[in-house]
Amino acid sequence: MGELWERALRALKARVDAGELDPEDVVTRLTDTILHPESPTYDPVNHPRHYVTGGIETIDFIEAKLGPERFEGYCIGNAIKYLSRYQHKGGKEDLEKAVWYLNRIIERSQEA
Repeated sequence: MGELWERALRALKARVDAGELDPEDVVTRLTDTILHPESPTYDPVNHPRHYVTGGIETIDFIEAKLGPERFEGYCIGNAIKYLSRYQHKGGKEDLEKAVWYLNRIIERSQEA
């Protein structure tokens, strides 16, 4: 467990140093996760814990690897997936996940 934490913290520090992450947000989220693992602030739509293994949220890694145009297609595909299955699987949570992906596209288009 010690080595995993060290790698995760090094990865986080590198992203903070590069200006990709807000240091205060990182500290707040780490503190909440460590001290209150079953906290009511846990958010399975916006920040599922199982997607942060290794010190970087999976969606951020995917975005970095795909680039803007392909990442937009990835987000559209995921929104379609969640919209098409919400009545049969995740209900409201799947609708919220679809909205999350659409908002990610909107945020990125406003930054460009």
